[in-house]
Amino acid sequence: MKKYMIMCMALMAIMLSSCKNEDISISREVRFEVTPLEVINKWIPYVLNESSLAELPSDEQLRINLLVYDRNGNLIASNTRRLKDYYENMVATLELANDEYTVVAISDVVENGNDFCWTIKGKEKLSTLMIERISTVITNEEAIVGIGSAKIMVDADHSTHHVEMNPAGALVVVKDAEMTYWNGVVSLSYLYSTKGNHAYTFNDNGSYVPNPDENTAFFNYRLHYNYPSWMQPNHIYWENHFVQPFGNTTFQWRFFVNNEEGGSDEMAHEITYQANIKEMHVYEFYFNWPYLEWTLKDLTTNAMTTIGGNCEMYSRTTKANMNHSVESCMGEPLSGCRVINKESLETIKK
Repeated sequence: MKKYMIMCMALMAIMLSSCKNEDISISREVRFEVTPLEVINKWIPYVLNESSLAELPSDEQLRINLLVYDRNGNLIASNTRRLKDYYENMVATLELANDEYTVVAISDVVENGNDFCWTIKGKEKLSTLMIERISTVITNEEAIVGIGSAKIMVDADHSTHHVEMNPAGALVVVKDAEMTYWNGVVSLSYLYSTKGNHAYTFNDNGSYVPNPDENTAFFNYRLHYNYPSWMQPNHIYWENHFVQPFGNTTFQWRFFVNNEEGGSDEMAHEITYQANIKEMHVYEFYFNWPYLEWTLKDLTTNAMTTIGGNCEMYSRTTKANMNHSVESCMGEPLSGCRVINKESLETIKK
């Protein structure tokens, strides 16, 4: 009888041990797939050519940061890859225990492996994760940021995950036509804004929150610039720019005219843009210089933007000889701003 009791106790110990082993977390290899082309694919129909967005110079790479956070928002696994362009895909395998996780994937451009337009800070926790602008000058294709996030479950039935990527802002396509029309013009199409790129933070669910600079008093952010010497007659110049999503802002374009003193005088024109800049949308600024016309259009919805606010060309200098340059213009909804007094332009017209 005693022998039988010992055997029962041993069997019970084995059963208890087996139950405890089932509670032990099992780690497994989890495959993650990231397709960077998803970031720009929605914009390709609206740009001059696909390569202007998808390809990078030889000294630049597309950086993909894959970050995995546990239920408490702590970083428990990560992987970083540098790709030659948007056509390459990222595949990474990480060791993870069976559980639920938040995955964040971030794409940005680096130069020779180093931060270029943006830097990523506070990776250790989802609550402190931040993408922060470090370049105040670069706004073209190299400034594009792509972000993807997802809640995933890791277990025997879920060992492969695709993280869908999207652009974390809008694309502004700036086109200049007939820039060689004027004599004495040093530069044209300096496009400034009262709001600009700054940073992204993240919520507990992995979704991002754009935090643009919103300086409503000054035009601190240069979006685009161009020079007549760069262009051929009857040629349209294209340039792509990336901006964070933000609400109503004021744009201003400027041009500089040679003066009699051997210097140049700066002219400016304020444009009040009364629409929100939305993620994944494409906007077009089109400048037609013979008549100083401009149009602004949301190419994604094919909707023209109505012009409002101040539509007056004015000198940014106090020189008296600027009184006869460009006196005023009027807003024409859906078509732009046209100079009324064309005779006042004879001093710089061919």
